[in-house]
Amino acid sequence: MSEITARPLHSRRSGRGRFRRLMLTTLAASGLLVGFAGAMWAAGRFDPRALPLLWSEPLQLAKNLARTDPVVRQHLGEIRRFAFLPRGEVHVDGVRGWSQFELEVHGTRGDGRLEMRLVRQGGQWFWEWANLRLEDGTLLVLGVP
Repeated sequence: MSEITARPLHSRRSGRGRFRRLMLTTLAASGLLVGFAGAMWAAGRFDPRALPLLWSEPLQLAKNLARTDPVVRQHLGEIRRFAFLPRGEVHVDGVRGWSQFELEVHGTRGDGRLEMRLVRQGGQWFWEWANLRLEDGTLLVLGVP
């Protein structure tokens, strides 16, 4: 009687096919992500320099200012949400640095944009100025702490 050899359950060929599919899927997903970021950048809604702002202390200070300032409360009402990506930049070199950015704010009575500049000296952030620009273009100067 002659032996009949069975095909292996897992061959090298099928393993390479799985790897190839995984690589193509990864390339397609990264291509979509880069394309989406490029479209947002072209539309002026994304600035790569703003990515470090997402987890920065100046952004937290700006959000606290928007929630507590009486001028913002008077014109925008209760703050519902902030835009995900601020526009601007932050530069920190040890205990010194600066940050200037804009943050869209959505309130119960209207929407606006906070524009501000902070300076870092001695390891702490200090306000230079902060403004609230309303939808109609009106610019309101905020009293910064």
